[in-house]
Amino acid sequence: MMKKRVSRPGKLSRANANAASVQVTNWPTVTSTATSTLSSLGETPAPTAIVSLSNFMTIGVMRALTDLGVRYQEDLSLIGVDDLDWADVMRIRPTLIAQPIEAMTRTAIAALLEQLTTAEPSQKRRILFAPKLTERESCAPPALC
Repeated sequence: MMKKRVSRPGKLSRANANAASVQVTNWPTVTSTATSTLSSLGETPAPTAIVSLSNFMTIGVMRALTDLGVRYQEDLSLIGVDDLDWADVMRIRPTLIAQPIEAMTRTAIAALLEQLTTAEPSQKRRILFAPKLTERESCAPPALC
């Protein structure tokens, strides 16, 4: 499986911003993300925030943080991309950024049908969709040193 290096911020202060990197696979699983999270939390300085890019990654990060007894908001903030339908029933409800999947799908299907029915060549378009941030208990403003 191919690996890539991903940068993640270290502890932030007004004076400096340190950066560290962690190895992750192209297709992270809950287990691989938990393992990567555990190893990155052992680095100095430890991260003050983690942004996970999928539901599987969010669950893996949460598993690692729970195993270590990390306190959300006090020790570390977590923001995930892709909302979880069942996030509100979790013990620690994660802050998540939801993508408007239904609107994106409808727009893509409409564009495809238009192209098929008009037999016109596809026109380049740039369509932006606004994400929705749902703030919950896993996130707090950073403490500045």
